[in-house]
Amino acid sequence: MARDFRVLVENTCDSRGPDLATHARKVRQSAADITGQADEVGFMVFVTETAANALAAEARILAATIADSKNRELGASLLSPNFTRFDQCVDEFKVTAQGASGYLAASTAESADSANGERLGLQATVESSAVPGQFQG
Repeated sequence: MARDFRVLVENTCDSRGPDLATHARKVRQSAADITGQADEVGFMVFVTETAANALAAEARILAATIADSKNRELGASLLSPNFTRFDQCVDEFKVTAQGASGYLAASTAESADSANGERLGLQATVESSAVPGQFQG
């Protein structure tokens, strides 16, 4: 759903006139859906709650930018917002969810680290094991 949200925001930025207001409503609804899903995921898999909530917060920030009537006054297309934090949150959620599911997500974590040189502070420690793919324990 987060990737669809990103595309929806980008498509909204390409819209003009009355279509822009229609797309802005869809962006707000999509952000609300992501927030609802973040609540559900955090309830079902507690370790993902922080990452899911961070992703939902970034979606709400992007939606607020699109929905701001001052940005839509002239009916011209909008400038595409900066997706850096949103993309980091998507990557962080993916790493956290994979870790909660028992998957080693080292390559995803490394790509998230190199994307902006910083993490959101939601790191998991994985100790080496004699058996590849298993956690020490």
